[in-house]
Amino acid sequence: MHQHRPVYKTGASLFGYTKLYGQVPGGQAELLRVPFGNTLPIKVPEGPPDERFLFLSDILPTAWQAVAFADLPPDGTLAVLGLGPVGQFAARIGRHLGAARVIGVEPAGAAKMSRSIAAGMPVTLERTASIADGLLPVRPGDLTFMHVRELVDEVVTVDDESLADAVRYLAADAHLVVEPSGAASVAAIRARYGALNAIERPVVAVLSGGNIAPEQLADLLTQKTGNQ
Repeated sequence: MHQHRPVYKTGASLFGYTKLYGQVPGGQAELLRVPFGNTLPIKVPEGPPDERFLFLSDILPTAWQAVAFADLPPDGTLAVLGLGPVGQFAARIGRHLGAARVIGVEPAGAAKMSRSIAAGMPVTLERTASIADGLLPVRPGDLTFMHVRELVDEVVTVDDESLADAVRYLAADAHLVVEPSGAASVAAIRARYGALNAIERPVVAVLSGGNIAPEQLADLLTQKTGNQ
């Protein structure tokens, strides 16, 4: 352990983010208090229902951008980490753009979707535990479960060792800083195939999230690396 590591303070605060960005709840809340509500929000035109604009403010553009940047090939396979609102949109967008298979990924210590699919209904776990702290809800939502059954071909789980190994691989080889939750898709691919160059067909892995504290990243990078 590092004894004299500098302390990094929070910069801007963002709704729904973890401790690094203020830990302000409400990213997906139905109702929330908005500071400076008379100046920050953007007014939408009268006429269409609010629901038509709701997802355009955050998660739909996030999912579309992730799939677009991945350059999904025709009949390719899309790996989606986490199957919450953004993951659902990514899966639906991947289908819309011609993905042959969509695979969902979740931590082994928080396998609520895998358990729910096996049971044929949403299941509530007693507890969840993983370094992928963005993927730790104990139960999938009813609509989430319905959409995943419709859109996702397979849900796989990855353990913490695989997640940490994926974070190290992305930092060292791809020069990308990705939080464990965001590296889940790469962790699943590497756990199944080993080296990424062992895959003969096009596979797209969506990386979503660099919200990792410098201390956690330093700890992961100093641990032993597995697959290369």
